[in-house]
Amino acid sequence: MKAGTDAEAVIGAAARYAAELRGKGQIGTRYVAQAVTWLNQQRWGDYPARLAIADEAPPGGIFVAIDTPQWEAWRAHLRSQGRVGAPQSDFTVDGLRARGWYFPSEWPPASLQPDATTH
Repeated sequence: MKAGTDAEAVIGAAARYAAELRGKGQIGTRYVAQAVTWLNQQRWGDYPARLAIADEAPPGGIFVAIDTPQWEAWRAHLRSQGRVGAPQSDFTVDGLRARGWYFPSEWPPASLQPDATTH
């Protein structure tokens, strides 16, 4: 906070981090960063209030959750378009909180879809 970091941003990011862990069933496991580590590494920057790509805003299209093959395909597609990565935020989908983003379709353009025979 002494360096000018907004306390509300850190608190909000901690809540989003907790929601992500809860969604993955990782609360109380070894995968939860200790508070001192999370703060010292400034990991609140990994959980901004909202990431946006110009001319795109949710909701619209199909929700794709992080850590799925579809998510990884969209990340690769966006990188091939010169974008840093896929945006993500917390949404309520079918009554549950989920982390991901809304895309125009489940999969990016056909050239990047996985071979259906491998699933």
